[in-house]
Amino acid sequence: MSKQLPDYFYRQIFKIYNKNIDSGKAKTEQYYRLLTQLFIQCTTEEKIAFNTLFARISFACSKYNISSETRWYIHEFRKRAADFIYQGKSLPSGANALGVYTLAKAVEEIFLESMPEALKEVLPKENFYNKKTVALKGHIPQVRMIVQERDATREMLLGESENYPGKKLEVRYNITGKNEYFNNSIGLISNVFKDQVTVHLVDVEVDDSGILYPAAIILEPDFLIDVSAVAGCYDSSHTDPYIYLLKKFLPFQYSEPLMMGNIANHFLDEIVGDPNVKFPETFKKAFRLNPLAFCNFDDRAIRSMSQKSQKHFTTIKAMVHSEFLSQGIPRESCFLEPSFYSQQYGLQGRLDVFFKEEEKAAI
Repeated sequence: MSKQLPDYFYRQIFKIYNKNIDSGKAKTEQYYRLLTQLFIQCTTEEKIAFNTLFARISFACSKYNISSETRWYIHEFRKRAADFIYQGKSLPSGANALGVYTLAKAVEEIFLESMPEALKEVLPKENFYNKKTVALKGHIPQVRMIVQERDATREMLLGESENYPGKKLEVRYNITGKNEYFNNSIGLISNVFKDQVTVHLVDVEVDDSGILYPAAIILEPDFLIDVSAVAGCYDSSHTDPYIYLLKKFLPFQYSEPLMMGNIANHFLDEIVGDPNVKFPETFKKAFRLNPLAFCNFDDRAIRSMSQKSQKHFTTIKAMVHSEFLSQGIPRESCFLEPSFYSQQYGLQGRLDVFFKEEEKAAI
């Protein structure tokens, strides 16, 4: 990195500090923007896709050996300032003092260049900020963390969590009967991600020394995989995730069973919306929704699909009129093809119909 960078950042810190701004909140936002710029600059040569600012900061703190105390201040200011800027939460007392102190210490430890005397004189004194730390408990439902190192000898993942800023977390893997099923994923952390990856720990137990024992370890939970793709990797005899990758390279082909499934789904949507709808107009509407797909079939095949789909139409209509009511499911309370996203497990999916009232739900 350029030797002019520390001087630039020191000047910017001092410039914001000396600005004659009526609102201290405006200064906090400027300190936050400068902090973001600092960590983007010091990681600009890394060939890693950082999906959050927290991930970028955690990587940089590990690379430049930032002290645990300074890490805590960095994450505390980042979190408080982001809550204020993006969520409208109130700022804690001493937010601007926290901003100038955090930036000055971060620049000093990243570039190993002492800060100017003029900047030292305006820094707040010790114990200027009410430093609260969150203690680990015996059981935690979930923990999101950035893995920074894998200790294969001790079978440990080492890293940081946004929930516990400044604390180095140790996560034990390959535990018989608990998480040894995730050993293949653990191998990917080193072989593919080079020990720099976001993971989501689920159903975590914590021992007296603070070591974490998760029941599940989810890699890159922000990359959502469709549940249908996951289900396609399983059959009655074995599991093969390469099936998912193989299908990515196969050309898409329309078939009569696939078209019949799409037509049936369309019938369900139409009948739930209007139980008095008629078959001829509904089938024509299905054709108009995707005419190019029907062009892959000759007239004989289309006539066959029309005849078969009429039976599906009658069955679905009877189900909506009678079965739904017998199960206490009014169609007015049904949601058609709702989407669901699980940040915890990195999954996404859709349902055909979802029914929900205050005390009852069904799919």
